[in-house]
Amino acid sequence: DDALKSGNKEQQDEVRKEMQDKDRRLKAEEIFKQQKRHMEELKTKNACLRHDLERFENLHAEMLAKQQQLEDLETKHTGLTQEVDWCNSRRSELLEQGIALSK
Repeated sequence: DDALKSGNKEQQDEVRKEMQDKDRRLKAEEIFKQQKRHMEELKTKNACLRHDLERFENLHAEMLAKQQQLEDLETKHTGLTQEVDWCNSRRSELLEQGIALSK
């Protein structure tokens, strides 16, 4: 009788161990699937971030080019303003000379 019980006990322990192993494998597979899904999500997010970074770099380059154009226009404007001032000054001088000559 004890031999049957001990044999039965050994069988129960073996079945229990098999069930625990199977349960561990299932849990490990589920964790692996979750990690794989998470990795795919990260890859997608990474691709989106790379695309956003590329767009940002392109916009930044455009902004720098526009900034250079603005600086060039400001320089040109300053030069033209100086020319206008010189012309107005010269005109005033010539008018004064003309008035002086007509007297």
